[in-house]
Amino acid sequence: MSFTVYSGKTPKFYTPDREREIDSIVIHHWGAKSSYQGMDDLSAMRSIENGFAAGGREASAHYIVASGKVMQVLHDKHTAWHAGDWVMNTRSIGIECHPRCSSGDLNTVAELVQILATGYGPLHLYGHSDVITSGTTACPGDYYPNLGPLRAIALNPENGPFPVDPAPAVLAVDGYWGVGTTTRLQEVLGTTRDGAVSSQDSFWKNQNPGLTSGWEWVASSSAVGSQLIKSLQRKCSVSDDGLIGPGTIKAIQRRMGTTADGTVSEQSKMVMEMQRRLNRNTI
Repeated sequence: MSFTVYSGKTPKFYTPDREREIDSIVIHHWGAKSSYQGMDDLSAMRSIENGFAAGGREASAHYIVASGKVMQVLHDKHTAWHAGDWVMNTRSIGIECHPRCSSGDLNTVAELVQILATGYGPLHLYGHSDVITSGTTACPGDYYPNLGPLRAIALNPENGPFPVDPAPAVLAVDGYWGVGTTTRLQEVLGTTRDGAVSSQDSFWKNQNPGLTSGWEWVASSSAVGSQLIKSLQRKCSVSDDGLIGPGTIKAIQRRMGTTADGTVSEQSKMVMEMQRRLNRNTI
């Protein structure tokens, strides 16, 4: 076992014992990655543990996991309130995972899944969004594209070890060009992966409301452009000065097969098509 085990406070909301045998695992994430930036992993895990114990919402889980750390807050024999479906609660184990979904996080989750499947026999494995019946959820976030290998381990625990590199996150096709879209674009185009579009002319900011987080807007006289935009301009066969503007936007719109009006609106069809292509690892 390559992780450290921590004991945790019992959640306020759970049901003693079980109505059914354990045959499943449900994978969750804690929520927005930004909420835990700058926080060490154990402190982040304790914040989730304390939230369950205080009963801020009627929810719980069995395990809380981050890279190299596993905290059990509820014994497997009890029913955690985690799946949004009562029958699934009664037959499953809920695992809350660090939302950053790093290689270390995934390897630790995979090892825990392997241990559980070895102990209980082959288990089905789901993402929370697969089983919730009350509304919709983005959970388990970046873990969703990694469920295939986790399922293989749950059904056949001898299938480990887990591959180190996590799958790319699936972008929401929402038409807003922010940090997530920029990061995937940087991955596909092979430029520095930092989620930022640097040194852009602020003259164009208000005219393009679909360009949201991660854009650095500076005075026109100071704008020197971004390597990412240069790379994208070369893809679109226009001058590669690294600066976004009507000409570059029209070129991208033509490449995406959308109306070439030179602006990036909110819920932009151009950006939606870009996001669809990035989810296929192309541009």
